[in-house]
Amino acid sequence: MLGVRLVDGGRASGKSLMLLHAMASAFVKGWIVLNIADTQELVNACTEYSPIQFNHAHDLAIVNHFVQYLSGEKILPNGGAVIAATSRSHAPRSRSTDLAIAQQLERQAEQELTERDPFEKKYDKRADEALQNVQVLWLEGLSKMEARALMEYWAQSGVLRQRVDEKTVTEKWALAGNGVVESWREVP
Repeated sequence: MLGVRLVDGGRASGKSLMLLHAMASAFVKGWIVLNIADTQELVNACTEYSPIQFNHAHDLAIVNHFVQYLSGEKILPNGGAVIAATSRSHAPRSRSTDLAIAQQLERQAEQELTERDPFEKKYDKRADEALQNVQVLWLEGLSKMEARALMEYWAQSGVLRQRVDEKTVTEKWALAGNGVVESWREVP
């Protein structure tokens, strides 16, 4: 398998754009792409379908399959990548998921792990287990100063054939969603 990745970052940091780029790259290469849209409506039971007969979102068949591949419990026999992303827009917050992602980022940086809040009772063991082996890719936009340095590098190397001044930097930075350039890289 090429890898298991979880794309995370602040609100409007380019997570959806990263997923779109990964899917488009896969389509261009002739790969099969399965996109599982947000199942929040089913989990929250706000549809007119029959009452939900489970206690956990991971009990939904599609979500369960995805979580099994995400956690490494199952592997894709012919190779492939499993990519997930968090949503910071209208999704309800999960302390377990947030803590598991924070701890995984700390593991990747070889830092001391954040401990659970001893007074919090709503930690979800299944969410913790599902995210133990996931590589987290943190996205955040560039500052204007970082964007200017990148644009000056591109101008010196001949990629950007435009004068790099404050107006140009501000324009390009705003058009890039306040410096979201991570999505230009190909997800391995």
